[in-house]
Amino acid sequence: MNELWIKNLDISMGLVNANRIPELINLIKAGKINTNFLITHRAPLNDILEGYDVFGNKKDKCLKWVVIPYQR
Repeated sequence: MNELWIKNLDISMGLVNANRIPELINLIKAGKINTNFLITHRAPLNDILEGYDVFGNKKDKCLKWVVIPYQR
């Protein structure tokens, strides 16, 4: 920690209660919690570079870019 302090670095951390994750997953599965709003963009794998640009640069209010599975 002394080395970080001397370099004047900022560190941000968070804590999550992981004990309740199974309960949360069950609520999502049961449809009691809607998570659809979290995925704002979908595209095929061919567009992955665009996805990195849009997500990484926070363009078009992108929260999450998801690759659409290959379909025949």
